Amino acid sequence: MAASADVRHPMLPELYDRIDSFVQARLEEARRGVPAGSDTALALDALQYLASRAAAAGDLMRTGIRTHTDQAVRQTRAEEAWEMLRHIARRWHEHPDYTAEFAPTWRDLVVEENRDPSATH
Repeated sequence: MAASADVRHPMLPELYDRIDSFVQARLEEARRGVPAGSDTALALDALQYLASRAAAAGDLMRTGIRTHTDQAVRQTRAEEAWEMLRHIARRWHEHPDYTAEFAPTWRDLVVEENRDPSATH
């Protein structure tokens, strides 16, 4: 697999790590007292799997590994992964560890990161 600059991003891998840690901690809290094998436990397992798969996009951006030949597909997958984590995290928006950095959409993050610092309003 070849490295690709188009999926590398200076800030997003660390942000993926932080939001994933937040989501995983909330899922562990939710799991307390839930009987193993119950419908709730199975749903939490499924949600944890989805969150982990979405967080893996941060690793791909960090390493620059190409998972598809089309740049647009890679960007779409990264956007979908961020949106999935963001929406899961928002379930706990009143939790004291929730931070505003989890709230922006992917497009807001990418536009902010690519904004020209010399451009002022």
